[in-house]
Order: sequence, then C-alpha cells, then structure tokens
Amino acid sequence: MPKRPPNKVPLWERPTFLYRTYDVNGVLIYVGISDNWRTRLEGHRKNSCWWKYVWHVTVEEHVDRHAAFAAESWDIRYWVPAMNSEEQRKHVPLDRPLPVVSFSRRVRRYKFNGDEIEPEALP
Repeated sequence: MPKRPPNKVPLWERPTFLYRTYDVNGVLIYVGISDNWRTRLEGHRKNSCWWKYVWHVTVEEHVDRHAAFAAESWDIRYWVPAMNSEEQRKHVPLDRPLPVVSFSRRVRRYKFNGDEIEPEALP
C-alpha cells in the first residue's frame, strides 16, 4: 500500500510531541501534546499567564497521538501539574494504569533565554 502524503495522514496516526514545562526549581508546571510543539509553545508564551515561570522544557517525540496522549494522561494524573486544568485531569482513568502504547523516540531539553528557545544537551 502506498504511503499517504504527511498532510493526509489522520491526526491520530501522526508523530506527536509531549512537552513538559518546568520552573527554575525543576517543578513540573504544565504538560501538553501537539503535532507542532514549537508553534504550541509559542502560543503558550504569548497567551498563558504561567509562562513567565517556565525555566526549561522537555520534548518527547512519540510515534502517534495515542502514545503521546497516554504519556500526557499519566503525567497529569501522577504529577498533577499546577497549570493543567481540572478538566484535563478528568480524562485520566483513576482505577487502572494506562497501557504503554509505545516508547518515545527521543527526548530533548530546551532552555529559554528571553524569547529564544535554545536546545540544551541532556546529561
């Protein structure tokens, strides 16, 4: 079967990124997923009141949105980030662990210098 062009691949089948924002003390502030994490973080930078507390961000690439959603749900349930809403916590099952759908392909850490996002080497 021939591959579909990237823009024709359904959202749930596209590689999806899980991003976690942390404050200067390493406390998790917010967890989210997006198929375009740079654009999504730029939106948070412009519109989210909590952005001024962000010190660094980690970004994980997952094979599809299902995998990223499972990882996001687990993080929200386990870590209870302060800026994730109560609504976001409602979609997380309380009575059983989420299945592991896949492993993330890579993790990158980014630091913020004013308005610039700079890659940072992981230890």
